[in-house]
Amino acid sequence: MLAWTSGRRWRAPARVLAVPALLAAAAACGGPARSAALPPDTPSATWTATATATPLPRTATATPLPPPPTPTPFPLPPPMKPLAGRPGWSPELLDTALRRGDTTRPVVYLTFDDGWGYPDQVLRILRQRWVPATACLAGQFMRTHAAFVRAWLAAGETLCNHTYDHPHLLSVAGTSPLGQRTVTMDQILRTQALLGRIAPGAVMTPFFRPPYGEQNDAVRNGAAWLGYRTILWSLEDADYRPGLDPAGVRNAIVGNAHDGDIILLHFERWSTVEALPSIIDGLRGRGFTILGLQSLPSGR
Repeated sequence: MLAWTSGRRWRAPARVLAVPALLAAAAACGGPARSAALPPDTPSATWTATATATPLPRTATATPLPPPPTPTPFPLPPPMKPLAGRPGWSPELLDTALRRGDTTRPVVYLTFDDGWGYPDQVLRILRQRWVPATACLAGQFMRTHAAFVRAWLAAGETLCNHTYDHPHLLSVAGTSPLGQRTVTMDQILRTQALLGRIAPGAVMTPFFRPPYGEQNDAVRNGAAWLGYRTILWSLEDADYRPGLDPAGVRNAIVGNAHDGDIILLHFERWSTVEALPSIIDGLRGRGFTILGLQSLPSGR
């Protein structure tokens, strides 16, 4: 039995069984199971659950990191004292890399790197054709080939500092600019001191060629503080391209040369040795004068 409350809602008296229980009892006694229909005006017993939103925890506001400090550039080297054969570079030029020489006239600059391979054969060809060139030699090569170093200098050819043991300068010192600068200076000084023991009184041209052409501000600045300007090239090492025979090396150099090009070749390629006479003849045939690095102009 349901009771009507003043709030117009039906509720079951405390002692009256719920409808489902009455039906179940009637069925158990064999009586008909009647449906207990609610009066027509019974309000719908629909429950609406009102969810109370639980506030989410606040996301902590990230404090912006301060901007990284601006790296302090290395100081420029002091002005170099005038020395015989040293270009009159300003400190700013001394601290920058040089890739090309005099572009106002038909000249090219011939350089050979490393030293290992066929240095005697290269020197013989240069002597036969009266060609100046610059050898960028690693100190480790010079230490075991002192006789060649003296013969090269005696022939009037010039030297360029190429580090002592030909390292990857940007890798051996990690990412520290100061470390890269320190390693560069150590490599240069070791090679310079070695030359003084091999050929007392001999001097290198004031050029430093980093192995593999790897250089940055720290490397260039380290060389500049020792009086060396970093020198690269403008006509790439065609003799290092795989599959090039002597004719291919010759065509890559002679066919692509422009005024002021600094040409890079290597002592250790036999294809270069075979191509060298035709390279010299071909460059001269195009009207180029072949020079070494000691003839580079000073104002660039």
